[in-house]
Amino acid sequence: MEPEIISDSELRRAILRHLVRWRGNWFGHELVNGVLGRVRDAALATGEMERVEEAVHELRALNYVLTDSLGFPHIRITALGREVAEHEGPPVHDPDGYLAELLDVVPELPPEAQQYVREAIQAFVANLLRSATVMIGTASEILIQRLIEAWGDAVGGNEGAKLRKSAEADSVAAAFIKFRASFEQHKSRIDARRFKQDTLTMIEQVFHFIRLCRNDAGHAIGFEPPDRPLVQAHLVQFRYYARRLYDLIAYLNDPGLAAP
Repeated sequence: MEPEIISDSELRRAILRHLVRWRGNWFGHELVNGVLGRVRDAALATGEMERVEEAVHELRALNYVLTDSLGFPHIRITALGREVAEHEGPPVHDPDGYLAELLDVVPELPPEAQQYVREAIQAFVANLLRSATVMIGTASEILIQRLIEAWGDAVGGNEGAKLRKSAEADSVAAAFIKFRASFEQHKSRIDARRFKQDTLTMIEQVFHFIRLCRNDAGHAIGFEPPDRPLVQAHLVQFRYYARRLYDLIAYLNDPGLAAP
């Protein structure tokens, strides 16, 4: 059985974790062997030395590692790199890795939302916290629009058409208020055995929190930049929020729920 070839994202994380365990400068062959020895059932493709060198260059550009005057492969990890290596959960410090994991969890994520999520991670890595907050807030609004459209289809008739039009024409906050009122009116149609109404409460709370932070970050009214841990929390919870939101959309798309 051929060993699995690790991705570029996994390679970068493996290098950081290797450097956390071993202090000091490392020569190329020791770095390669050390990385490979810590990635179970994995290997580098042909040109492994080139891949490691490119990964180190990317990590250096992110200020996760430093090279001395001799350059590669004499490297050491920075304090930020150590923080990244020890982070648990979604890889919020790696745009490619984060988006790949997000799509594994939420394959339904629309392409336009993916673009905003990618920019949110890129901005976060660059410590552009206002930009990251605005981008993840916009991605959230795209998903809420999809939810309102799905509910409009389920309700049907003139009411459903108005909800869909609201999702397209109104602010997302205004459209959500109309959606919530309609949902309360028809909630007796919801099968509690298949859908927990607490799920909508959770979605609503996360949506409003991200939206309020987005508004603070995007309006020039004197607010301080958002704290880095707060932005990181938005990024960590986004995949769980998006998964639950699309579980609700899948339920609403059930033909048995649609209006006669």
